[in-house]
Amino acid sequence: NLQTLRLTEFVPEGYVDTKPPTISVTSPTAGQRVLTNRPTWWVRGTASDNGTVSNVWVSLNKGSWQKANGTTSWEVPMQLLAGLNEVSAYAEDRFGNRSVTNGISFTYVVTSPLTLVTNGLGGISPNLGGKQLEIGTQQTLTAVPAPGWALTNWTSNQLPPTNRNPLVFKMAKDLVITANFVDAQKPTLAISSPTAGQRVLTNRPTWWVRGTASDNGTVSNVWVSLNKGSWQKANGT
Repeated sequence: NLQTLRLTEFVPEGYVDTKPPTISVTSPTAGQRVLTNRPTWWVRGTASDNGTVSNVWVSLNKGSWQKANGTTSWEVPMQLLAGLNEVSAYAEDRFGNRSVTNGISFTYVVTSPLTLVTNGLGGISPNLGGKQLEIGTQQTLTAVPAPGWALTNWTSNQLPPTNRNPLVFKMAKDLVITANFVDAQKPTLAISSPTAGQRVLTNRPTWWVRGTASDNGTVSNVWVSLNKGSWQKANGT
């Protein structure tokens, strides 16, 4: 009968194992865009050694090292961050030899709706209001004032106020951005009666001065002075 022998790791006295293990990350892959509604992701990989791999250690985004489940085939759950993530991993054997740290970068894609608000007369281009945008990506908005109006500033629930136009920002969860516009155009006014140089012939000392006014928005008041006297509020606008 043939007897099958199982060979176990054996190092003769006076000799040491100096060869480090090797390790690779198999999931996610480098540059992968992870699309999931679960922030916890299982990072997986393999490791090998001329002897026995004793432990595999994994770190996410340069955080604390976690011991993976398994050795030659390993996995560990990681709490991903929206945007770019970096996984680092190394293996060690029972003699304390460590592999080279292997690292990959990948993107965890999370989207959120952008809320756009206008205060005053004007618009925002492009119209991204209500659209699902990837968190962490750079976006650009341009304020487009109505004729006679000007942008005063941008305000937001998460961004600092600024009067820069266009606005360049990074998308964030539940972001609200408001473009504030102000009426920058002065009204115009004309006196229609009496006319310049007119000779007024009347036996009534009271005379009705009349005219017109216009604005890109609303004329609120008209004020009139006679002979550099006090200003009187006119009837009508």
